[in-house]
Amino acid sequence: RHLNAVRVQLSHLSLSPDAASVAHWQALGAHCAWFTHWADTALFHPPEASAAERPVFVVTTMGRRRYHRLLRLVLGGRYQNRRCTGEENTRFYGRGQVAFQYARWGEVTRRVFEAAACGCCVLTNALPAHTRMQELFPANQAMVYFQGPLSLLQRLWLLWRRPRWREQIAAEGQRRVLQDHTQRARAQQLVRAVQALAGPGELEPKRLG
Repeated sequence: RHLNAVRVQLSHLSLSPDAASVAHWQALGAHCAWFTHWADTALFHPPEASAAERPVFVVTTMGRRRYHRLLRLVLGGRYQNRRCTGEENTRFYGRGQVAFQYARWGEVTRRVFEAAACGCCVLTNALPAHTRMQELFPANQAMVYFQGPLSLLQRLWLLWRRPRWREQIAAEGQRRVLQDHTQRARAQQLVRAVQALAGPGELEPKRLG
C-alpha cells in the first residue's frame, strides 16, 4: 500500500512478523528486519509440578474455527477448546499434550510459540514456504504439520500411538522458543538491529525524495 511505502521510506528501521513482507521491502532497499512472534514467558511456561492436573490429549483456544467439529467428534473428552485469559493460559496449556492451531489466513501465529513454551507438542496446518515457518520449527522435529482432514487424522493417530516421539517434539519446540523466541530474545534482537544502524549519519531524520 502507498501509506506503507511512505512509512518504510521514512523509517530508519522497519520490523515485520511476515517474512515475505520483509523480503519485499529489503529488495526495495529498505532496512527491514524479520521480527517474528514470541512467547511472553511470564504467562506461557510449564506449570509447577505440584500444580499439574490430569493431562488432556489435545487442547486449543481457537473457538469454533475450522476442524473444531471434527476434533470434537473424533476425540470426545480427550479434546478441549476453551478461550483463556492471563494465567488461565498457563494452566490450560500445561494440561495439554498436543496443542492444536489452525492458521486460517496461512500466516505464522503467535499461539504456536506460546503453546510450545508451555511444553505442548504443537500440531498446526502446513504454511507456504515464504512464511519460513519450518525454518523456525522443522517438521516432525520441533512441530507437527498437517495438510488437510485426512492428514490431520493421521498425525493425531501417530501422536497418540507414539508418546515418546510426541514428547521429543514438544521438548525441541519448547527449547527453540525459550532460547530464541521470548520477550527477552526479541528485545535483544531489537537492540542489535538499532546498534547496527547507529553509524555516523544513520539515525538522522529522513526525508522523502
